[in-house]
Amino acid sequence: MNKLASMVLGLALIGMPHAALAQEIDGKSLLVCSTVETFDCEPGSRCIRGLAEAIDAPQFFFLDFDKGMARTVRAGGEERTSEITATKEGGGQLILQGTQAGRAWSATIGQNSGALVLAVAGEDVAFVVFGACTPM
Repeated sequence: MNKLASMVLGLALIGMPHAALAQEIDGKSLLVCSTVETFDCEPGSRCIRGLAEAIDAPQFFFLDFDKGMARTVRAGGEERTSEITATKEGGGQLILQGTQAGRAWSATIGQNSGALVLAVAGEDVAFVVFGACTPM
């Protein structure tokens, strides 16, 4: 996806009315999620705040609940997948967990807002990602 298309989709995600999202984030529909802000943390130092590129994260990723997979496609075309090993609904949140390349991840998605918080933990490193999700 080129930068212009990424910006247009990102603006569309940010500008979507919350009511439109509330009806569809149910853990069954395919979602596209956009990274808005990231934090890269290591023991004994401050977390570094930045954009997706700052932690080599993709700008967009997809959650396919039928296949139980999270999928990313990087600008260079590299695709990565991760199994969604746990899904739970509660308190207006869709809660997801999985692992990839020796790291554990956990995410919450607001069912009414589409607001995303993703935490990834590995040996001596943690990433926190804030973003938004919407049905495809």
